[in-house]
Amino acid sequence: MRRILTSLVVGSLTVAGSVLWLPLRNGEAQPQTKADQLYGLHREAVALYRAGRYERAARHYHELVKLHPGSIDLLKDFMWVLWRANHKERASEVAVQIIFLKADDTEAWNFLGSTQMELGRRRQAIQAFETSLQLNPTQLRLWRVVAQLYLDLRQYDQAIHLVSQLLQ
Repeated sequence: MRRILTSLVVGSLTVAGSVLWLPLRNGEAQPQTKADQLYGLHREAVALYRAGRYERAARHYHELVKLHPGSIDLLKDFMWVLWRANHKERASEVAVQIIFLKADDTEAWNFLGSTQMELGRRRQAIQAFETSLQLNPTQLRLWRVVAQLYLDLRQYDQAIHLVSQLLQ
């Protein structure tokens, strides 16, 4: 512990055996590289999320995504933070971004279906869920959800067809 404190005071940080030298300003180390910025911002975003400060966490994740736009993991974190901050529409847009980058991501398809369902868009929810089921048909709970959506829309033939597919 003393070594860590001493290294922070002199402006170095040991990570995985290598030393990063960070300039000190007002007694605090300042990130130098894009990776350092990402790491610091991500740490703050996670801390805000854990503290239940979803709006601020969402702003941090927005910045993170701008710095590293192709990161599926960051986009997923951003998507969930937006959902917790009750920005369902924006969260579904981020899910679509993830799907654009990785079309076989069942978590993103399921998330999109769930948000569409919450927004009252049952037909779009069914499309997203059915795509997820095509990618991974072992999601038994999802079969039930889609069948229930068809029943809610009074599309009984579709619900029967879906259940018969499950039984095959």
